[in-house]
Amino acid sequence: MHPLHVLQAQLENVYGALNRRITGDRTVSRTRLAVRVVRAALHEELETGDEHAALIAAERIAEIAVLPAGLRAWHEDHVELLDAVPSHENWPTAFVTKRFPQIQAYIGGKRRRYSRQKLKTSKHATTR
Repeated sequence: MHPLHVLQAQLENVYGALNRRITGDRTVSRTRLAVRVVRAALHEELETGDEHAALIAAERIAEIAVLPAGLRAWHEDHVELLDAVPSHENWPTAFVTKRFPQIQAYIGGKRRRYSRQKLKTSKHATTR
């Protein structure tokens, strides 16, 4: 199974419909491990010159980060999915200078909205 599939499956199991987060911190540790495994896989792709595969994976990480499970992982447990994108000298210059900052800004906006929504929801729940 590709490391990105493992990461997404782990996120969905822990923070998605199965909500295994309630079973304890071990599930969070496994999610963080999945992030490190993806990072190592991307690093290897860049080392071996498979720049195209690494770019596709970086875009997929961004997509996963803004899914409900990815946003919840970040919000509740500070799981940073962008840590799966390694810094490496073999990234194309355009990715480093343009695309990755765009990805960071996009995810940042989604996270701010998610946090505001969670704050509203918790305030509404406590006023009942």
